[in-house]
Amino acid sequence: MNKVTILNGTPVYRGVAWRAGFWAGLLFLTAMLFFGSASAQLPLTGTFTVGTGGDFTSLTDSAGAFQAINASGVSGNVTLNIISNLTESGANALQPFAAPHTLTIQPSGGAYTVSANTGANSGVVNILASRVTIDGNLSGTRSLTFANASTSAPSFGIHFNSVSDVTIRNVNASAGANNSTSTISAIQIGGSGNTNILIENNMLTSANFGVNVEGSATAQNTNVVVRGNMIGDASTATTITRRGVNLAHVVNYEVSGNTIADMSSTNTQMRAIHIEGNSTGGMVKENIIRNVDYTATSFSGGQGIVINSTNADLNVDI
Repeated sequence: MNKVTILNGTPVYRGVAWRAGFWAGLLFLTAMLFFGSASAQLPLTGTFTVGTGGDFTSLTDSAGAFQAINASGVSGNVTLNIISNLTESGANALQPFAAPHTLTIQPSGGAYTVSANTGANSGVVNILASRVTIDGNLSGTRSLTFANASTSAPSFGIHFNSVSDVTIRNVNASAGANNSTSTISAIQIGGSGNTNILIENNMLTSANFGVNVEGSATAQNTNVVVRGNMIGDASTATTITRRGVNLAHVVNYEVSGNTIADMSSTNTQMRAIHIEGNSTGGMVKENIIRNVDYTATSFSGGQGIVINSTNADLNVDI
C-alpha cells in the first residue's frame, strides 16, 4: 500500500478502500448528473397546474405546458388545470403526441380568462394534436374564456387544425374583430380531414364566424357536431357578423339546439347557418335563429339557413 505523511508527521495509508470510495463517489456523481438530466425530459403523465404558482406559468409561451409536451411527449393521459388568468403569446402550437393518450384543459378553483393578442394566422391556443378536450365547466357554469384581441385576419379565439377526437365545450370564446370580410373566428377548425369534432354549450362572440369548420373537397371532415351553443351578442360591437355556424366539406354532421341571435352587419354573406362545399349526410334541427339583421340596402337581407353543397346527394334533414 502507499504511505503518505501529512502535517503532523502521522502516516496515513491509502489503499484499496480509498480507491473504492473514490470510484464509488465518481459513479454516484455521474449517475446523479445523468438521471437528474433525464428526469427533466421524461414524458408527461397525470395532472399539472398552469398559472401563477403552478407547474407551468403558461400554455403557449416558452417553457409553457405545450412546449413541454412537444419536447418530451406523453406517457399517459394529461390534464392541465388552469389556476389563474393567463396572458399568452400563442408562440408554441401543441403538436401531435402519442396515441392513445389524451389531453384535457380545464379550470380549477375559479373562472379564468386565457387572453392573447396574436396577430394574423393564430389563435389564443393553436392545437395540431388529436384527442384533446377543452372543457370550461365548473359547478355548471362556463368558467374558462379564450379571448384574442387581435384585429388581424385571419385570427381566432380557439384554433384546431387537421385533428380527430376533439371536444370544445362550456367555454366563452371571442376574436378581436367582427368587421372584416376575412376569416376571424371564435372557434376555428382548419386544415382538412377533421374527424369526430364536438363543439357544445359555448358562448361565441366578437368575430365574423362563430364556428368555422373548413376542409377539402377530397379530404372531407366527418362526424362534426355543433350543439347547444349561444352565438351572437346584443351589442353590434361584439356580435357575430358573417356566419353563426359555417361547415365546409362535411360528411355526417349535426347542427342542433343552438341559439344564433342578434347578428348585425353590412356583410352580404350574413347567414346564421351555412353548409357548403362537398357536404352530405347532415341534420340541422331545433336551432333558434332571430334578429339576423343586414343593415345596408344592396342585398335582400340576412339569411337563416343556407345549404349550398356541391354534392348532388345532399341527404340533409332540416
